[in-house]
Amino acid sequence: MAPSATCSRCGEDDETLIHCIRDYRFSRNIWNKIGFSDGDFFSAQNAHVWINSATSGPRGSLFLAGLWWVWRYRNLMCLNNEFWSLFRITNNIHNSAEAIRTTFQKDVRIAHPKRLLNGIVTITWVPFSTLMAAA
Repeated sequence: MAPSATCSRCGEDDETLIHCIRDYRFSRNIWNKIGFSDGDFFSAQNAHVWINSATSGPRGSLFLAGLWWVWRYRNLMCLNNEFWSLFRITNNIHNSAEAIRTTFQKDVRIAHPKRLLNGIVTITWVPFSTLMAAA
């Protein structure tokens, strides 16, 4: 257990969840780099309110990916003494956000190896609850 509540990385603020994932200077740089730079994004003082408001918008996938990678990087830095470039982290965030978006799309188009010359096969996503209701 840390002898002080002060952030051991910067020594500028208490090491709260919101400080670690949003307000710590490197975390803030990450959020700014991926496009979350307006004052409203940094104004919520409650982590629950901040996360709920950021995930409900059109950039929810990007926010969730950013949240994961900011937290992961913080832990790698604190626990393993690993330091990554801002480019590496933001690249991981964008790749993860794209994976989240494509995973939860309702219609996904994929190229099937046997039908590649004939066109694109459409696979439609159906919620599990719909399948159960039909059974």
